[in-house]
Amino acid sequence: MRVPVGSPLPPSHCPKPCPQLPGTVLRIFIPAGAVINLLNLIELTSPSGICLIIRLPFLCGSFKVADIVNSVQKAGGTVEVL
Repeated sequence: MRVPVGSPLPPSHCPKPCPQLPGTVLRIFIPAGAVINLLNLIELTSPSGICLIIRLPFLCGSFKVADIVNSVQKAGGTVEVL
């Protein structure tokens, strides 16, 4: 698809700033330049934008306890069954 210089891309071709990933249970997108005041106690400023994605990967495929054990061991941890 050829798009003339200076013309906006069609909505279907624009990259999404906070993509949907398999197993996503919570997705928070705060656009660049946003300022959020929380009860006058704390203020959150997002100069370049923030995307937080919380996933549970086992929701998108087959769930195996061995996969969790392997991930913990790869990170240097240990798993004990008592």
